[in-house]
Amino acid sequence: MKWTAAAWRLSQCGPCEDHAGQLAESLGKKQEAIQAYALALASRGAPPQTRSRLAALVDAAEIDSLVQRAGVELAAMRTINAGRLLAEKATAEFYVAQMPAPGNSEAQFIRGDDKLKQFAKIVGAALPGGVFPDSTPTKLIRRVAITCPGGGGECVLELLPAPAAVTAELNSGSGSVIQNEPLPKFDTSGYPHS
Repeated sequence: MKWTAAAWRLSQCGPCEDHAGQLAESLGKKQEAIQAYALALASRGAPPQTRSRLAALVDAAEIDSLVQRAGVELAAMRTINAGRLLAEKATAEFYVAQMPAPGNSEAQFIRGDDKLKQFAKIVGAALPGGVFPDSTPTKLIRRVAITCPGGGGECVLELLPAPAAVTAELNSGSGSVIQNEPLPKFDTSGYPHS
């Protein structure tokens, strides 16, 4: 379940959490299964069978409220309060190299209001640690959006789920890393070729 949870945190994909629900259900963990199915339905792309799996565990009248609460929980999972950084309204995006230990991430400004560039270290320090398969030194590149509402309000970081981060990059149009840099070439020697 550890790796299913890690995949879920990165992508928040419906099929991932549907699978987690099935695993929990097979292990007799009914409440975990209910929560997983509700999260799957609140996210994008849940398999059509997810709703019936949830309906087999709870009263059908409860499903919509469970999914609504799961939607609020989803937003909270990827949102981090960054504090009062700016008095004026501003938004920006950063790439963050997430590390296993919390507070050790490195952030790089991508685009947005230049006045937020100075907060790269705060953005990196605010991220929780990632879940990695072993002790091999690893960095997970995440995309983070920061929004400061203005009026002295608290700025918020949103960790974009992997599919949303890719979509944001592809739709950005100007100055896109994907458009301006060649794709890396991977060493495939030692792998079977078809």
